[in-house]
Amino acid sequence: MAPMVKALVKGKFDTFADSLLRCQHTKKAVIKRVVEEAANECKGLCSDLDKSYLRGNGTAALTTFNWDAVINEWADRAPVFSQFLHNCSISRRSSIGDTTSMKQKSCKIAMAGSLMLFSRNHKMNAAQYFNSLVLARSNCDTMVYKRLNAIGLCMSYTSTLRKLDTFSEVFDSPVRKWKSAVENNMCTTNDMNTKQVSVNLDVIHKQHGLSPNKVSGEDVSAVHVAEGQCEITSEIYNGSNELLLSKIPSSDTVPNAKSDKNCTLTSQSSTKHAYTGSVAMALNLNGTSPDITETCFEPGYSVVFDNLDLHMKTRHMTMEKRNQSHHFVNTYAVKDRMNFENLPDDKPITDVLTLKNSTFLPTVEDTRNLKSDLAVVIARILCSDMGFFRTHFKDAVDDHIPHQFSKESAQKSELIPLGILMKNECITEECVDVLRYLHQFVPGAPYQARPESQMSSDEQSGDTDDEESSESFLNLKQDGTTMSSNIDSDSDQIGCVPVTKTKLKRILCTGDQLSVERAVNGIEALADGQTPEDRLEGLEMKIADWHADQIYLQTIWSEFYNTGSARDEGTLYHLRNKLDRRNVVKDVHNDINSVRDFHNVVLRGHVVAAAMKHLGMENIDDKPRKFPRGIEVYTTQDKKDYILSVANEILDKNVFTTFHPEDLCNDVFESAPVPGFKCGYPGCDKVYKKKGKRLANHRTGCIYRRLHQTTPNNDTETSLPTNVQTDVDLVFGSATQEPADTIKKKEEKDDSIFNYHCSYLRMALLDAALKDSTRESDGERRLRYWKFLLLYFKLYGHTKYSIEAVRLLAQVNAMLTPRMAAKIKWNRTVNLKGGEGKNIPDDLAMEFLNKDAKKRLQRLGPNMTELSVKRIGTTLKVLSDVDESFDRCTHIHGKSGDHTKPGDKNDLLTVVSVLNKKKVFDFESGRYHTQFPEFPHNRLSELDTVKLHKWLRGLKEEFAKKQNV
Repeated sequence: MAPMVKALVKGKFDTFADSLLRCQHTKKAVIKRVVEEAANECKGLCSDLDKSYLRGNGTAALTTFNWDAVINEWADRAPVFSQFLHNCSISRRSSIGDTTSMKQKSCKIAMAGSLMLFSRNHKMNAAQYFNSLVLARSNCDTMVYKRLNAIGLCMSYTSTLRKLDTFSEVFDSPVRKWKSAVENNMCTTNDMNTKQVSVNLDVIHKQHGLSPNKVSGEDVSAVHVAEGQCEITSEIYNGSNELLLSKIPSSDTVPNAKSDKNCTLTSQSSTKHAYTGSVAMALNLNGTSPDITETCFEPGYSVVFDNLDLHMKTRHMTMEKRNQSHHFVNTYAVKDRMNFENLPDDKPITDVLTLKNSTFLPTVEDTRNLKSDLAVVIARILCSDMGFFRTHFKDAVDDHIPHQFSKESAQKSELIPLGILMKNECITEECVDVLRYLHQFVPGAPYQARPESQMSSDEQSGDTDDEESSESFLNLKQDGTTMSSNIDSDSDQIGCVPVTKTKLKRILCTGDQLSVERAVNGIEALADGQTPEDRLEGLEMKIADWHADQIYLQTIWSEFYNTGSARDEGTLYHLRNKLDRRNVVKDVHNDINSVRDFHNVVLRGHVVAAAMKHLGMENIDDKPRKFPRGIEVYTTQDKKDYILSVANEILDKNVFTTFHPEDLCNDVFESAPVPGFKCGYPGCDKVYKKKGKRLANHRTGCIYRRLHQTTPNNDTETSLPTNVQTDVDLVFGSATQEPADTIKKKEEKDDSIFNYHCSYLRMALLDAALKDSTRESDGERRLRYWKFLLLYFKLYGHTKYSIEAVRLLAQVNAMLTPRMAAKIKWNRTVNLKGGEGKNIPDDLAMEFLNKDAKKRLQRLGPNMTELSVKRIGTTLKVLSDVDESFDRCTHIHGKSGDHTKPGDKNDLLTVVSVLNKKKVFDFESGRYHTQFPEFPHNRLSELDTVKLHKWLRGLKEEFAKKQNV
């Protein structure tokens, strides 16, 4: 006892504690007291009054679960318990180790403590649910849950399914918030316009001698005041003297306007569909594009859908039990990264009939820009695969081609799965059901009522505290108008802004060509609906890019891949056998990744071989004979100019010799003189042999009448003089004629081998440019490439894709409002990881979701029900977030998503060797491959230009019938 008292008096508490533990009686008492203290701490952690972090098992808690938060809570609220776990788990020697190892050990300590607390109180189950959701994402068998649950490491399989069902109830809450924000944008726009007009209305009345009490739609024009200027247009007032608010921001004013008193008076006919100023710049109509994403409006969003087909094989097949094919539709919503909500959205850009056919075809500027883009692709290949350029020019080539929204496109996309529907989009009725389901997410549209079987007990009773699931619901009033849920029932106002009706704010609905075609047909079938919601007017269909790129690759394969050309050196099939790429098949869709890998090697081989021929190189790593002196001291810009000049020379020699698609844009094709009686309305090319009843009936319903409110001006018969006919024939032939040097070569006998490889190089480089524009999310480039795709789709018989190409170009240039046109042009990709050059098409992101969903659906087997399918579709995002959270808090480096590829230098050298041996880029008259005996240098020259323009005019007329102008 004396040593204890002495140590206590001297303040040596460690010595005092040692003395206590040497005595068996005091040791037992100390241990008992420490154990009681730890038990009290655990009791406090498990208390219902002060809830612990381990009690949080909601969606937000589990998707952001962190073991460090658990350790910090114990250190604060249960220090004895925390120190006990720490000292028992980590030795003094291991505590000196690296930081990562210590953090991972902290996770193990936290799991051990969580297991003990879960054993004490089953409500302390956040860690167990966290582990269970990781197992659910991994599609583990039910026995795995049963075994791990027996030792407390996870919840049971049934409890896990119940938790997933709770997640399914609020799976679309982020999209509901987006919808509510866009609806608030609509209210904000009305409020801003109301204030704007109320301030300037009296001034306008005084300036123009208008009486505020005597106004009508005939004598008063619309007022728009912006930046100290005012513009008066027609249709300001409706029948009840209410101002029709203009949403068109205009920076174009009268010349020599010196003050805010200068106003422009314009009529309806002169301003109809005429967008100028900031609107034109946003659509790049004037050649420049400002940063219009800096806006006070919340960004919009779009929805994407695609079919998900699953074939289930039966192990023991009988007459009653057969193989089953399940057809589903998967959906998701993605938030716009490029924000165009401040652009006008009241009327289309222009009437589609006013568009020239050249709008849909490559122009001279388009061809020039394409050549510039292909030069960058070639420069990248040279710096990647040729030693000289890799040493001196690698830093001079841009890895990313910048555009006006490069910063926004590098942001990570917000993608929310909207569930899997047990519908078959091939059936019109079920496709319409899918569209109705998606239409509920359109701003201004009411939500669909969910069946009680899919509602929680709180929702069924009417008591719900979930703000996420209820804050953006719309209540349908008896008079048919819709009101936001946060509108006061007495005042019917949102932020003091009067609301009478909620107008639908259209959103994009994306799919592949088949999905878009079926959706368009389904919407047309509902054209006689009574309300905009019945007619599904809130959805605007948009074709995605990835499937179109696959069709283009299949076009390349059908042109250049022939299984009978094994003996023709340098052809694709010969190179496939030479490299022993047995996984490369004729049908691209059967193994797209293998075909693309092989296609990439062959393209690089063609570029390297063409460069070696042009620069006089014998070896891939040799110095060019045209060696630029003093290259070591060249500036970066000088190096860039040199390598791009080399790339352009290669293109001039091999690619653009006979490639002049801009010749198809000649205006003479718009209205070719044809003998007979013409309709008479400008733009209509209908001609009849006689001036009779058929001509009169056509004029009565002519689609071009809406452009010209006059009588037809051509009742006389037209004929073709000999000289006119000759001129037309010459012009029509010019689009397919080739330069004089090419004609001379044909007279000397053409070189089909040279033509084959130059043509392949051209089409393969365009394919590479397509991929690059998608990676950068460059809407301007991508839309330009669609013009070239249109020609190839039309030439090779992909009629439906060529129609969708025309529809897309018509949407952007005429049929849509400026807001929707900008959205469909720039918001065509998603970025799943974040970063420059990491964008993928919308439909490819859907394929990734389908792949994840199929793994879980296949585990269901015969237990597949509507509820189980819904559970899988609505929890894809949650389980993915839980996986990321698990990897992050346990310091595990997850999969990067980039596939590790073996080096293919030997394959590249083999391709280059075969091409150089065959001298494919030397023109030698009379050569040919046996399977490609008469191969043209430019296959597009075979297009019938007259029929092409007639087909385009017909499509414009079809689109005009459906355009609401």
